[in-house]
Amino acid sequence: MAPYKGTVLIAGATGFIGTHLVRFLPHVRVLTRDANAARSTLNKYGLVASEGIAQWAPDNSSLDASVLDGVDAVINLAGVSVADGRWTKARKRSILQSRLDATNTLISALSSTQHRVQSLISASAVGYYGSCGNQFLTEDTEPGTDFLADVCKKWEDAAHPDIADTVRVVTPRIGIVLGPDGGALPKMAFPFKLFVGGKLGNGKHWMPWIHIDDLVGLFNHLLASSISGPVNATAPNPVTNAEFTRQLAGALKRPALFPVPRFMLRLLVGEFTDALFASQRTDATRAVSDGYVFGFPDLKSALHDLY
Repeated sequence: MAPYKGTVLIAGATGFIGTHLVRFLPHVRVLTRDANAARSTLNKYGLVASEGIAQWAPDNSSLDASVLDGVDAVINLAGVSVADGRWTKARKRSILQSRLDATNTLISALSSTQHRVQSLISASAVGYYGSCGNQFLTEDTEPGTDFLADVCKKWEDAAHPDIADTVRVVTPRIGIVLGPDGGALPKMAFPFKLFVGGKLGNGKHWMPWIHIDDLVGLFNHLLASSISGPVNATAPNPVTNAEFTRQLAGALKRPALFPVPRFMLRLLVGEFTDALFASQRTDATRAVSDGYVFGFPDLKSALHDLY
């Protein structure tokens, strides 16, 4: 599918997913807290924001309405990483509040100014579902009750106020994004490269994954689509952690000999362990039915491409 031709404002453009979107989309305006830092990050990847860089202060609900001038669509990826650092009370507040501040600020601007924005794609995550064993998870599945589920539900709710009458809102629930230059994969691959990799616990929990190229492709598809509401942004074939481990070890030509006990991870990363062991068997039917064709529908093809 050809890249979306309209101008896209991206909040969170200097992160792993954002930089790949900037590389793919021809007309991008970057929305950032620090223009100099954003420019430096983009330069590091050989990227340029073709429609310029604009600053905002979402924690103060500050966004100049002129930022939306000439913008056809908005992608919101802004939020503190859930994977960096232990989940202290302060960290958990920051994880939630950073997402709500960013989303509420964008929604306020979209609600109160004259603009031509047609679509808002506001990120969410498969954490919405909590841990659900072997259950197939569609977009109609009820949210979970743990911390990440609460964050995702509030995050999505913030993106769905009254602007739905004038701006189409999509909330892709993103799974584990596989890419060579960021996200979870380099961290997961590292112990295997040291010959100490293995499954997590008994490995029976399901891992909803997606290749970074497919995530970018799906976002591009959603920009031009008429679909709205939640969409599982995961490959059609989730695998168990044991299967993921086996295939990753094979792709790296390394053994998978050392299962990681849950209590050990709990000592290392605290409450974030629950997210690592969450079982989410997501269904990608809505994206496929809307016409998106996955380039990497199975894990073998994705890892073959990446390694």
